[in-house]
Parts: sequence; C-alpha cells; structure tokens
Amino acid sequence: MMQVLQHQSEAGPRESQILALIRDTHIPGAMSYHYDRLHSFSAFATTQGTHYELYEAEEQGKTLGFTQITFAQVNWNGKTAQVSYSGDTRVAPMARGRGISNDLIRMACHQSVPVFGAVMNSNELVLSRKIGDWRKLGIQFEVITELKALFFRPKAKSSKSQLSHRRASVSDLRAMYELWCHYQTTRNLSRSYQDFHEFKKSYSNESGIELQNTLLYFRGHTLLAMMTLWDQSRVRKIVIDHQSRMIRFASKLFLNLPNVGEELKTLFSFQHAFLDNHPDTSLAVRALIDQARFEASKMGAHFFSLGLDSRDPILKTAARGAFITNSAKIILDPRGNQEFKTQLLPLHLEVGLG
Repeated sequence: MMQVLQHQSEAGPRESQILALIRDTHIPGAMSYHYDRLHSFSAFATTQGTHYELYEAEEQGKTLGFTQITFAQVNWNGKTAQVSYSGDTRVAPMARGRGISNDLIRMACHQSVPVFGAVMNSNELVLSRKIGDWRKLGIQFEVITELKALFFRPKAKSSKSQLSHRRASVSDLRAMYELWCHYQTTRNLSRSYQDFHEFKKSYSNESGIELQNTLLYFRGHTLLAMMTLWDQSRVRKIVIDHQSRMIRFASKLFLNLPNVGEELKTLFSFQHAFLDNHPDTSLAVRALIDQARFEASKMGAHFFSLGLDSRDPILKTAARGAFITNSAKIILDPRGNQEFKTQLLPLHLEVGLG
C-alpha cells in the first residue's frame, strides 16, 4: 500500500532511488535533457532556501515519486516574510496514472505561508489541466507573472567598458550589502538577510557560490550592478539525452553543443542586483552580461543564463543579444495572506535555483 512520507531537509533512506528518479526523468524538447545530482539530494536543495521538506510516495520499499517544498525569508512590499516554493516533482513511469503527483502536491502545498511555483510555458498539461485539478484539492494557484530565462552564447573576448569593474573581495561586501538593501526596495521575492553578517555568509558554501566569482561595476565609488557567476557542476549537471536533427545540424555549423550523453555546461547568475534610476545602470548591465559571457567562454560553458521578471525595468536592456529566451509562468497560492494578494513590484527571479 502506498504511503507518503515527509522528510525534513533530507532525502530519507531511499535517497539513491530519488537520485535515480531525477536522472531518469527526461525534460522534453528539441534538445531533451536530465539533471544529475552528483553526490546527494541536499547538496543542491540547501542552496534554494533556508530549509526544505521532501514528500516521498513509497510502496514496498520503492520510491514511486516525490516533490520538494522549500522555505525562504524574502522581501515582500518592504517587509520580511516567509514563503515556500513548490518544485522538483517527479513520478516514476511505472507509477503514473495513479494520481500520485496530485497527492504529493496536496500534502506539500498545504502550508500556512504563501506557496510559489514555476511552470514552463511549454508544459501545457500543468497549465491547462493540473492547476485546475489542484484547485479542487484546495491549492489555489494563480498565474501572477512570467519568468524570462535569457540564455547567452559565450564570447571569446570581452568588450571594453566605460565603467570601472572588478571581481569582488571581502572589502567590497559592505557596498554589495548596501546595493542589495536598495535593490530589495524595488523587487519582491529577493532574499531577506537578517544583517550584514548573514548576507556575507551567502557567498561561502559548498555549492560553488563564491565571492571571488562575483562581478562588480562602478561609476566612481558608486556600485551600479553586481552578479555572482555560479558554476553548479559541484552539485548537479545537465546531461543531454536527445537532439533533434535541426539542433545537430546547427551544432555542427556554429553552436558547438555537447553530444548526447555529455554535460550541457551553463553558467548561472546568482544574486544579481542593479541600482535603478542611475543614468549608467543600463550601461553597467550590458557590461556585466558581456563579461559573464566572456567568463563562460573561459570555463568552457555552452551558455550563460540570467532570469528576470517580464515586468522588470531592466529586461529590455538585458535581453539584447540573448540567443534563446525561455518563458515560464510564475504561480502563487497566497494561502489567505492578504499582503500577497497585492504585488506591485517585479519579482527577483533566478533560473539557477529552479
């Protein structure tokens, strides 16, 4: 008989089965792929928020499926609030058709705090039917905005900038914190840090998020833009499963993509922040992306990726030169929290955390 088990910030005794289920779940498309979490489930999951819960459908010692709910402290309309994120739902092929994903979502999303999720625009099943099914279970998801995931090809050379720039060091942390505090007044869902020391700790962990990989752009002594470049290869890889004939042809001509079975290396943006309303901010954003593409080339990555809300004032500037733009609907169940029924600011979104 199937049972749903709850694990607190761990994958439980069948972690190897859960990791295998992640590897065996193929994301369809012209270039289909799967994720491979190299050493553990938690190595990546702990970067997504303050803590998480894993709900596992199990039967006779076999993992039939799972879903994760992650908790985080964020800014919302100028206040610190706790939210949760629903994601990473997987059901084994032999267990599909039994309503397991609905059971998992129902249990994971019955929180006392707002629940966010992201659904790729191409996932017509969830957008056209599943959200309606979940409403019948008491999960009142509504589409609130759209994520634009920008993917840029690497550049062999970086362009000269009119702005001063450097990689961050410990002496830059105070200016970075001040920029982040300003940025929080302009973007909802950005991480809320209790103080400077907590902010500082976000740049020292085992997942590859490091201060030395943070790019800073200045006009004089004013920090205009910052972005940490996150190579996730320590904790998870994207592995190619299939390529359409057109993708294979394009790869031979100019894309230089990996073959089936090889890793698609992507350098992700982490904790980007911009000083809005400064006359040189657009210049800083363009220079930041240009340098990130150069860094992607140096590390042998196939893409650099930055995620922005479709309403973000910097999107038009940032999107110039993007090779691919993937879109996903951001959904929210405010769980009765009236504050979350009003959201006038664009959201801070990160592709690498999904």
